[in-house]
Amino acid sequence: MGSKYLQAKKKSAINVINARLKVLEKEQKLIQEIEQDQRGTEIPRSFSGSQVNFIIDPSNIGTGILDRMIKTDDTINSAVQFKIMMILSKIGEYEHSDPVIKDFVQGFLNGMSEPTWESTMESMLSYHGYRFSVSEVVFGVDTDLRKVPMKIVTYHPSTIAFEVDEVGEITPDGIIQYTNQRSQFANLNWRFQAIRHGFKVNNPFETPVDRLFPHRVMSISDFAIVRIPRDKCIHLKGQEWHAFGSPYGNSGVRTAHLLWQLKVFLFKQMGIASKRKGTPKIWATAPKGANKVRVALPNGETKELNPQEAVSAMLKNIENYDSFVTGAESEGYKLTVLDDTSDLSQFTAVIDALDVRIFRCFLLPSLVMTDGSAGSRSLGDKHFEIVDQIAEADADKFTKNFIKQILERVIAENFGEQDDYGQFNRRPQTSEERERLARMFGQLANDGWMSPLFKQDMDYVRDSLKLSPLDGDLLNDESEEDDVNSNIIPGETIEIPAKEEKPEPVPTEDVEEDHAGTAFNGAQVTSLVDLVKQVAAGDLPAEAAIEILQVAFQMSEEKAKAIISSATDFEPKSQRPQADDENPELSKPQWVIEDDKWKKALAFAGDKGPAMAAWYYLNTLKGKKAKS
Repeated sequence: MGSKYLQAKKKSAINVINARLKVLEKEQKLIQEIEQDQRGTEIPRSFSGSQVNFIIDPSNIGTGILDRMIKTDDTINSAVQFKIMMILSKIGEYEHSDPVIKDFVQGFLNGMSEPTWESTMESMLSYHGYRFSVSEVVFGVDTDLRKVPMKIVTYHPSTIAFEVDEVGEITPDGIIQYTNQRSQFANLNWRFQAIRHGFKVNNPFETPVDRLFPHRVMSISDFAIVRIPRDKCIHLKGQEWHAFGSPYGNSGVRTAHLLWQLKVFLFKQMGIASKRKGTPKIWATAPKGANKVRVALPNGETKELNPQEAVSAMLKNIENYDSFVTGAESEGYKLTVLDDTSDLSQFTAVIDALDVRIFRCFLLPSLVMTDGSAGSRSLGDKHFEIVDQIAEADADKFTKNFIKQILERVIAENFGEQDDYGQFNRRPQTSEERERLARMFGQLANDGWMSPLFKQDMDYVRDSLKLSPLDGDLLNDESEEDDVNSNIIPGETIEIPAKEEKPEPVPTEDVEEDHAGTAFNGAQVTSLVDLVKQVAAGDLPAEAAIEILQVAFQMSEEKAKAIISSATDFEPKSQRPQADDENPELSKPQWVIEDDKWKKALAFAGDKGPAMAAWYYLNTLKGKKAKS
């Protein structure tokens, strides 16, 4: 009996498992139907049905030419360096919600040497000049036996080529480096480019057209190449918006190629013009058919030539002579110096215009990188603000790529999968930036868009200015009390209820929380004192003030009445009778409200009523009091 029971239970369990497997099979089939493979490709094939994976650079301007442009043209070099330095200036330390992970990442970044982390970032950002960069991560073990990057080495882009799969993605070992550089054609890329390293500028007025996308080739030589695993590298590329999946990317240097050729051509012509101006043309005449004369040539050789040949030989080497002697003018010899009235300003003007256009290729306004003589200071500041915003975006893109390609894997291997892999903070604010933010927040407060009375506004401002959070107990600080007292007019008596001692909290759910027991910051205390002064002066009804305290300061009605009651019967000094030289009779001045500001206050208060409007009018709009 027991055996049959066990067999029945076993059969039942098997049936349950089989039913579950069928459900899983259906789910798997549904997932497969949803997750279809990519059908298209970023890099089309050259031959129908071919599986060739090696791709060549679509640019007809070789990396060697880009390198020559960067190293020999001061404008291009400055533009590339400026972009890189601006991006580096935006990147601060690594931040993560888990302090252990934060210290771990920042620790191995700070521990990098030869090159350092700062130099590593600068090298990786070279894609702004060379169109792309490939950096290999060299791993090691730290003192806690954790796998960490020890250094990151960036390779010269002229040694790099790529292998991709059928849809255009780099294969797992598809980053290829050519280690044999005996000739400029070691990298197969260079054999397909129209203009390569070392080639002269034959036609300065045109630049070759690039191919639309990388070209697949049938095979490559395995001689002297190294395949670097994709997950061991950081691959960055520039101007992806028109690279269309090409791993070779694009940059402003390629865009500036035509302008650079024109500059090279004009510099050559300007050099010729300078030589002509420094060594003026000479018009010479000599007797024809006369006897031959002996001429000492610069190489020390002496020849006998007829007069015309002799004068011509000496003038050809005029820069090698301090002086030379001819026959008398009466014999037919004559030398006339032709003055050159031209200058080089036309050349320099065109070259300066080309420099401005080169800056545009890097999205650099002219007033940022020139002497500023062509625009105002305010326009230059605006240009720099635009560049600063672009650098912020580039820095964000760079750090996100670094986290995605390297940090995510390093953190996951040491701490497991994370919901958040952190971010890089921005560098600390300069004093000028903090001053600008403070002015902006002050204006927002004056216009009523934010108020120090509200904790959310106060926390946002302090966080933006990188100030520590308020501890909420500033009334115990004598400096804050002095700050409050500084707002009281000398000689004026203001009665403020003493700060009540906080009773020990009673652990019961029936006690309602009283926000009036919470200490206020300096700005809030100042507003409270002003409110009491306005009631005492008769500028604000006591009932309205009590409502304001309940709404703005979250006080109970009893506490608000206790504060305001002391001011209702108080007579401020400003309203006490004072003698007048012309009118000895004393009278109390009458006051009226500024209509335009009162309308704004009513609009701001909305359904909160006139009490809130009165507070907004007096404290935020700083409504003036005018005698009637």
